[in-house]
Amino acid sequence: MLASPKTHFTRFHRCLRAALIITLAGLLAGELRPNAAQAQTDAQEAFLGSWAGTLEGVPVEARAVFHIERAEDGTLTASMDAPRTGATIIPVSSVVIDGDSLTLEVDSLGGRYEGVLAAADTTVEGTWTNKNGRSWPLTLSPAGTQASVPARYRQRPDANSADVESPDAIVDAAYDVISVAEKDSIEWDRLRSLFLPEARVIPTRRVEGGGAGYRAFTMEEYVKGAKGQVRQMIEDGFVEREIHAETERFGDIAHVFSTYESIHSAKGPEPVERGINSFQLWYDGDRWWIMSLLWHTEREDAPIPERYTK
Repeated sequence: MLASPKTHFTRFHRCLRAALIITLAGLLAGELRPNAAQAQTDAQEAFLGSWAGTLEGVPVEARAVFHIERAEDGTLTASMDAPRTGATIIPVSSVVIDGDSLTLEVDSLGGRYEGVLAAADTTVEGTWTNKNGRSWPLTLSPAGTQASVPARYRQRPDANSADVESPDAIVDAAYDVISVAEKDSIEWDRLRSLFLPEARVIPTRRVEGGGAGYRAFTMEEYVKGAKGQVRQMIEDGFVEREIHAETERFGDIAHVFSTYESIHSAKGPEPVERGINSFQLWYDGDRWWIMSLLWHTEREDAPIPERYTK
């Protein structure tokens, strides 16, 4: 049975309205999806960069530094540093940003950080939870370039980059600092810049009766004791120089067995003392440090073997 013109018109109107609704829904969906994606991207941008903070309520300083980046494929990646222990580039297993919330999973440490962006995007207030489920408050703030360097390192004088670029360079610098011929004083800050804050300076000796002894100084203790001898060293034209070295390195550690001779140049060119300096060195990824310096002077009953003099 044929439909009337009015029926045809009604069907046509209904179909047109349905098509318009579908088209409009598609347009709206197309517009909303990019906007939502853009909003999420903007939220992520606020978290990009380096953030640092210190756990509250722990007996020793526990500072954490997180570096959050966007990879070339658009995914978020992160790493963590623990300055107190010297650990850097600890992988962050998962980075989740949902609006103003941040979750970082660090599987290698069995830990998780959860925080919320606050204070005009200048802090992230949250907690660090360890593998046992215990949590501590941890507020993060934007971190500078020195955030991953332990405070005790930042307190050291800046080193001349040429002094600390290799094991040989740092040993040469140590000899140069303590050699005061034609100098007015010792460059104490230059000497400090070569040594780790925890470093020890350890002279060994034989005591009366044949017993062995040693004395372990911090760098500040050594500087304090040596300052009283500088004037005499200058008058003597004191020079200590390396005459042979054996260097062994593995990864970030090195040992330099350095044979030295001391000269009082104001009195003549002949050595007044010889011995061996044992340098233990550590590389932090950017520069070398002296971790300890142990030395032994030559004696009649302990001559330096020929292999350490040529």
